[in-house]
Amino acid sequence: MCPSASLIQFHVKDLELTPNQSKIFIEMLGSRYNVGNQEAKLTSSRFPNRVENKRYLVYLLENLLLETRRICALAEAGEYEEVK
Repeated sequence: MCPSASLIQFHVKDLELTPNQSKIFIEMLGSRYNVGNQEAKLTSSRFPNRVENKRYLVYLLENLLLETRRICALAEAGEYEEVK
């Protein structure tokens, strides 16, 4: 990892998502989710400054959570059929 890179690790269960939301969120994380220890890792080296990378990761996580909730709400309303 380069010197300006940032990393955030978290357990999905700590996000207090419903079971359907957790499933959607884990699918969106893809290979960033470790099934064995149920931990997710997001890394960024997009910016030259570590603080900017950390800020970007927080922004990314917040948007992933918003999209997860939006997709789940659409699925519950019958407007989104991809959730299984």
